[in-house]
Amino acid sequence: MIAIIRKALLFTLFLHSPMMSQNILKIDSIWVLGKDDKLSLDYIFKQPKQLLIDSKMSFYVHDATKPEIKKYSSSCKLLKKTGRAGEGPGEYRVLYNTLINNYDKTIIAYDIVSKKITLYDLGLNYLKTINVNVPIEPVFISQLTRSSIIMSDYQDVKKNNVLFNIYNNDLSKKIDQFGDLRELLDLNDDYQELNAPHWNICQVDSLKIIATPTWYSNKSYVFYKNKGLWKYYTLFGTKMKQRSYEIITEKEYMSHYNKKGYVMGGRINKKVYAKINGSSVGIFQISNDYIIHLYRENNPDGTYNMYADIFNNSGKLLWNKNVKKYDQDSMPYELLNIDKNDNIYLSERMQGISVISKYKISI
Repeated sequence: MIAIIRKALLFTLFLHSPMMSQNILKIDSIWVLGKDDKLSLDYIFKQPKQLLIDSKMSFYVHDATKPEIKKYSSSCKLLKKTGRAGEGPGEYRVLYNTLINNYDKTIIAYDIVSKKITLYDLGLNYLKTINVNVPIEPVFISQLTRSSIIMSDYQDVKKNNVLFNIYNNDLSKKIDQFGDLRELLDLNDDYQELNAPHWNICQVDSLKIIATPTWYSNKSYVFYKNKGLWKYYTLFGTKMKQRSYEIITEKEYMSHYNKKGYVMGGRINKKVYAKINGSSVGIFQISNDYIIHLYRENNPDGTYNMYADIFNNSGKLLWNKNVKKYDQDSMPYELLNIDKNDNIYLSERMQGISVISKYKISI
């Protein structure tokens, strides 16, 4: 039995911008994968980290709690899985990141501890292993061109304040870098400095990248390559009713810990903590060139609202609306991917269960 819940649920929302007065935003729930406790472990997820999509709409899931990759058909049938704990071919000490090379039709898996890349064909058949000589900790990695990989590396962000690095395919040579964090963030802010490596990123194509901090900021950025140089412009989104994070004391942290309606951020230093009021779910561009930023607000009663900002391709904010409300046992985590048909794949919690949900987006 496959954990697919077919729904006739359709969120239809009228757009209030004069430019879009005749249009509507529709978020149509197609299926939910993992919401059935009677299923085999192949359809149960604890922390889905990445979802890759090939040209035939099959998708590949990497759960952060397991050193394996699972391939599913477009109808969610498990086709194959590969990977296990170990240090041999096709084995991992810590499977940290995966990406798909649609040029060469390969899946690439990176082991952050063993410092090696494992290549598979799209059928998840093992091809070869490449040792990596550079110390990297990619929080984002994607195939930029046939011969280059783009990544956002945690260590490089912390050391050099650079958001993106471009390498050749075996990661032996750095080709380019861009995204000066001193221009994008307030690094004098303890919380922003601590979380500088954490972004939601969408690669539109080889010349365009969209990025926004994982905490909710009303500023997102479109990076584009023009005449050989990477440049950017800012998307100014809707401001939350309250700031997305608040710096609080350890005493405040302990008094509110685990209370309804409080989501606590990481420890910044020995005395300062953060209370999280909202965060980015993901940012993406659909085929008609509209850019959509989904973000989550936490309510005092322990529920969550997911909002959408819609921008045109020049960066103008056209519309903002609450598109979905979640109860206390449910919440949107993050956007995992978007396919060529403008379907988005979200990591969500539903009634306390971690699931992958597919939605059709249209404007």
